Amino acid sequence: MMASVSHELRTPLNGSMSMLECALEDHKIKPESKEEYIIPALNCSHLLLHLINDILDYGQMNHQALKLTYFTVDVRKVVKEVYELLVFKAKRRGIDLFTEIAPEVTTSFKTDPNRLMQIINNLVGNALKFTFEGYIKINIENNGTQKN
Repeated sequence: MMASVSHELRTPLNGSMSMLECALEDHKIKPESKEEYIIPALNCSHLLLHLINDILDYGQMNHQALKLTYFTVDVRKVVKEVYELLVFKAKRRGIDLFTEIAPEVTTSFKTDPNRLMQIINNLVGNALKFTFEGYIKINIENNGTQKN
């Protein structure tokens, strides 16, 4: 049932995302319009897709059928994606959003990329909910317990 609902939601969303991606490539559309409207709309669509996936994952967890997949992931790329998803929302609330990854941090490792994205997205999303002024910084650093 959940998989069916998830599929029914993803189909029109993927269509919308495809149209937004086409609009980004359209040279007739002004770059300012792309920055102000199309990119934020595409980022919101990606966020909605992640939420739909979260709902599907929740249903799988309830049926003890959730499967993790492990790939080599670059945390810099994941942080950049989360930043791009949420920076527009932060700007609208008057909050600055920054990222900082210490140079000594190993940024490539094996993990489930979707779960890593969910964790970082949820942390930053919650920070946005409860930050009313100032800034939020996604800061990744070595805490001294890294194993070789």
